[in-house]
Amino acid sequence: MLDAMRTAAVQCFGKDGLIHCMASSPRHWGGILERSDTVRTSDDFFPNERDAHRWHIANNAFASLLASHALGLEPDFDMVQSARACEYACAHLPLRAFSTAQVYGTDPPPRADGDHSADDWDALLATTKRGVRVLQACTPGVAGAVLASSIGADVLGRFEGPSEPLKVGLPVPAAQGAHIGLWDCAPFDEASSEREVRAALDEKDVADALGPLGSTFAQDDKLVLYASQGRTATELAYGSLQALEHRPRALAEPLSSVVVTPKAPQVVTVAQLFSLSPTSGSAAGGSVKVACVGLVGKTVGLAAVRSIAVGSGSIPQVGQLEKAAGSSDPAASAAVAAPSGSQPASATTSNDGPAPPQLDAATAPAPAPAASPSPRPPSPRSALPVPQGRLSFLFAYFANAFYRSSPAGEAQRRTPRSELAGLAHDALRSPLRTLFGEMRALVGFGWATVLWAVGAGQRSVAAQARPAVTAGSAPASAGGLSAREGESEQAQLEGAPVKTHDGETLRIELDYVGCLGLYVSLPASSSSSSSSGDEQLPIRLALDGAPLDAVFVRSTPLDGEGEGAGRLLVEVDLEGAWNKAIGSRPAPEAEAEHGGGDEEQGEEVKPWVVEVQAVGVAAA
Repeated sequence: MLDAMRTAAVQCFGKDGLIHCMASSPRHWGGILERSDTVRTSDDFFPNERDAHRWHIANNAFASLLASHALGLEPDFDMVQSARACEYACAHLPLRAFSTAQVYGTDPPPRADGDHSADDWDALLATTKRGVRVLQACTPGVAGAVLASSIGADVLGRFEGPSEPLKVGLPVPAAQGAHIGLWDCAPFDEASSEREVRAALDEKDVADALGPLGSTFAQDDKLVLYASQGRTATELAYGSLQALEHRPRALAEPLSSVVVTPKAPQVVTVAQLFSLSPTSGSAAGGSVKVACVGLVGKTVGLAAVRSIAVGSGSIPQVGQLEKAAGSSDPAASAAVAAPSGSQPASATTSNDGPAPPQLDAATAPAPAPAASPSPRPPSPRSALPVPQGRLSFLFAYFANAFYRSSPAGEAQRRTPRSELAGLAHDALRSPLRTLFGEMRALVGFGWATVLWAVGAGQRSVAAQARPAVTAGSAPASAGGLSAREGESEQAQLEGAPVKTHDGETLRIELDYVGCLGLYVSLPASSSSSSSSGDEQLPIRLALDGAPLDAVFVRSTPLDGEGEGAGRLLVEVDLEGAWNKAIGSRPAPEAEAEHGGGDEEQGEEVKPWVVEVQAVGVAAA
């Protein structure tokens, strides 16, 4: 009977939509549950019971050690609420990010306009190419669990004397790092509302948080322990962690100190340091060490990283693509303006010999035939406006069938059958509202279509008046289509001069974007000052192969201990840079970048690629 119930539930809800609640009996944990099954690891969540919160957090942290690490199950930490409904939301929400199970929220509606009481969800949400998603642990079979230093410690304050904060570790193999969360689970009352507990993190805690991931590091690999509270960073060698494997915890060296309160837990980050040598075209100097600390302001920012590695790469120099597109040289301009596969006809020096002799007008061959410009992708104004109502969509659909002028992407997601079914459903539920709504949408669509038709006629006249683009020796800017009018990708055609910086490159693939944090450690013989411009930073950045604008980059000096003379936290607004790049692209391409396709198809979404190179720094 149990097998039949499981099979029926999986068929209806899918394996990821099935949670085994109240399944903590020995019969379930002893063999009925299969590996990777989602099981609730605590009692019910009581938001109105003040003393229930600390027990709920501690129970989940300890039970996850058995469920995830020992039995291979996926721990579920129960539903969660924001500060709109729960006084301890700031303590519960970070815990949910330490599990791979789906996060369920039970928030009530906003109390009034401008209600920002649910803003504490922001630390758990980030932007993907398919919309906003929960940023949480994403490695199958790897969930957060209590660290060894908290096992046997008085984290619940049951005995006299000061209690210790609860420490929970989450390894992130894809990012070559880990997160350590700290919670104050001691009894809480009105008298202890201002209580602060200071916790010390030592080398043993870092080794326990990395877990099996530590076996992938070499003896001479470097790590950094970054705490957003106070913005402190401490560098350490992995060899020192291995040396403590069989030694007592009393011999472990303290690395960082963190202050937690009952309503304000803290999460610190452990990341690998990568050494980058200065690339070609940079000033001479020592290697710069860089670590990716994930998305800044998020609970588990390292979970946004799909992969990270150092290899050979190249980043175009700033302004090179624009210079190639707007060059006044005839040969370069013709190369940019000519279609792919054609060659400029102006006289150039060949590598095989001297330039051919100049021919006079009598002996000169006939000019090459005019080359029509390659068709551009439709812009937002070259397609029929997107219909908002169902009736207007049906008109646009048939216009698309006969005139091929309505948006194809919209037709792929909306079909006449689905629109007719929806129209019938709305009409049965609310006939008058449906009638007035459809008439209003139809009138608006009619006005938009008239304006679109007038604009299409004007663009047609302008296109006929524009001179043809030729492949002759005359530069394209002299008449016809100018180089600046061409699409930006034409600057990358064969023959366009584009200079790049080549050398060691740290390649970071991201499934989420936001504000990316990079820890940068400078050589001891160098000096650097914080700045907001990429030109004065010791690193060079690129997003998806294009240099990042300096307005999206800022740096802040850090406190802490390390071998370098200066440590910086470089924050990169990847979401702003991506939105700016998307806004300059044609509508179909921008829609594809935003993940406009059907998510149910299961197609893998391409990640964002951030490339980091070292720039030579001046000696102090």
